[in-house]
Amino acid sequence: MTAQTYGSDDLAEAKLAEALEPDNDSFGLSIVPLDGLRTEARAPWLVNDVIREQSSVLLHGKTGTYKTFLVLDLFASLVVGRPWLGNEMKRQGPVLYVAAEGVETIAERLDAWCQQNGESVPSEQFQVMTTPAQLHDPLQALYLLAWIELHQPIAVAIDTLSKSMGPGTDENSNSDMTAVHQPGDEIRQSRARWVRVRSSDEPVSESCRHDPAVVPSHPQRFMRELRT
Repeated sequence: MTAQTYGSDDLAEAKLAEALEPDNDSFGLSIVPLDGLRTEARAPWLVNDVIREQSSVLLHGKTGTYKTFLVLDLFASLVVGRPWLGNEMKRQGPVLYVAAEGVETIAERLDAWCQQNGESVPSEQFQVMTTPAQLHDPLQALYLLAWIELHQPIAVAIDTLSKSMGPGTDENSNSDMTAVHQPGDEIRQSRARWVRVRSSDEPVSESCRHDPAVVPSHPQRFMRELRT
């Protein structure tokens, strides 16, 4: 094998020569045997046996199927440390809820949640962004990431994703979805969990086929768990 195989220049030849050293059988690639995956450290649980820290969760459903109520229930539970759907909270802390639509009902929904559950959600622990996030705009995404870095919420919800992607974007575009997931990846790296809410009448496998972070079977399994 020679560097010419893949187009040669001095840098490529030097890199290839380094990779072909007798004591370097990995060629710099991140390849491990299967047992290496079994022993690799996993991110700790945020909600025991359901959601891990530094994860990305998609909540998908038709309009009017109580997606917002479900996420508000989760986020209020994260703030007060209350078990969620029978699952223990492993971590408690502040959250950020990006209300790209329906912001006028968020406070009264949370008030109803507190009354129903006999809890009090501290205002400063439940921050609400009252406008869409404009994730496709690099500058606006940078502002959001800077806020998250400064305030360190343990979870960030985008409700809904389509309203927060930015004007001229399309959920069915691979390039648009990839651009949106760049700030999402950085949110996860900050140890926050990123929850995206999508409304669609299509089956989840069809609606999410352009979403690079979603395995089609996963949202269906997740929603089945929530219904049990």
